[in-house]
Amino acid sequence: MIQQSKLAEIGEIFSSIAHQWKTPLLEITTIAQEQIYSTDKKIIDEENNAFVNDIMVQVRYMGETISDFQNFIMPSTRKVTFNISEAVTKMLEIINHNIKYNYIKTNVQVQEDANLNILGYKNELMQILLNIVNNAKDSIVKRRKEKRIKEGIINIDIKNIQNDVLIQIEDNG
Repeated sequence: MIQQSKLAEIGEIFSSIAHQWKTPLLEITTIAQEQIYSTDKKIIDEENNAFVNDIMVQVRYMGETISDFQNFIMPSTRKVTFNISEAVTKMLEIINHNIKYNYIKTNVQVQEDANLNILGYKNELMQILLNIVNNAKDSIVKRRKEKRIKEGIINIDIKNIQNDVLIQIEDNG
């Protein structure tokens, strides 16, 4: 119960932070768009337009990441039916940059034609999977520093066995 309370408090704090971050992102978007519309049409060149477009892509990505993480951190209030494969994919998107930054390859294998819908607490399951994958990442990073492995690999295998969903996570750390 204490853990649930802490998670709810963290979710509220993050929501406040997310709100604070979204305001500057909106300002950056406005400034970038002003750059296109206020500049003399003759002066706008492809390079300047590409620069503004790159800013817009990054701002959109940052906004989506904030929203995804905000939804992820909030505790589930009731059980819902969800696809476990989609939950794993969403969880990996949240930590994608950290995994890539540490030069770790993730492989997700999903059994074909399997019923991967489950009834449960989606955000809590995603947080559990995130902890497992982060532990695997930490172990890989440690082994790489010790020169025991060259490249990091995390394999996630999702299948259905006798109407039960099985998730196997394996790493070389």
